[in-house]
Amino acid sequence: NTKFYGEICFALSKDLYNWKKLDNIFISPKKTKYESFVSPSVVKFNNIFYLFIEGQIKNNSSIIIYMSDDLKSWKFFKNLRLSNNNKNFFSPYAIKIKNKIFCYYAVNKTHIFCSLLDSDFNIIETFLCFSKSHKDEQNCIYAPMVLRYKNKYLLFYSAFRSQYSSNLKIATSPNGKIWKKHPKVLFKLNKKIKIISEPFVLISKSMLHIFFEYKISTKWNIGVKTISIKILDN
Repeated sequence: NTKFYGEICFALSKDLYNWKKLDNIFISPKKTKYESFVSPSVVKFNNIFYLFIEGQIKNNSSIIIYMSDDLKSWKFFKNLRLSNNNKNFFSPYAIKIKNKIFCYYAVNKTHIFCSLLDSDFNIIETFLCFSKSHKDEQNCIYAPMVLRYKNKYLLFYSAFRSQYSSNLKIATSPNGKIWKKHPKVLFKLNKKIKIISEPFVLISKSMLHIFFEYKISTKWNIGVKTISIKILDN
């Protein structure tokens, strides 16, 4: 679509490399006040699937939620919306930690925050994880994604050195609240690829599968890089 517009779609894979896109659109911003939906994140809580989405309208982004009991039929979840006319909330990622939902997101692409939700999706507290600070984060940071590995939590995120150059980085935490950023970017880029962002990471068979959005020339696509899980022990 040539207009500013995004929908939430779905694809299936048996091996994490070959994917089949389903024809139907799962969630569309049509008939809502939003112009585009991006950055989906699903968490299962009390046998219900909750889909966290960045809803975009004009020059503002908010975080909204849809819910489903079968991953097919979705309805808007009215109990929670992160929105502010003076701030933009980007790229939510939700994870369950000790029977609570930790919703990570970027604010104005300069800070990574987390809102801690109880079983009724009330916000218990909101805390700052970290802000942009390193040279390779001079332009912005966003798109946090969190997983647990051994006795720690890992937060993968997009770090833009400039408008035309970005890579993925990691922060670690013992509890999902206090984070320490690692100074190095995650891996070397192909010479033709200057921008990668929006990480999503899976661990399978002692390997780390890192999915990301990347840009070559003016075209965007989805890629994956598989590396040994031992990198997480460094």
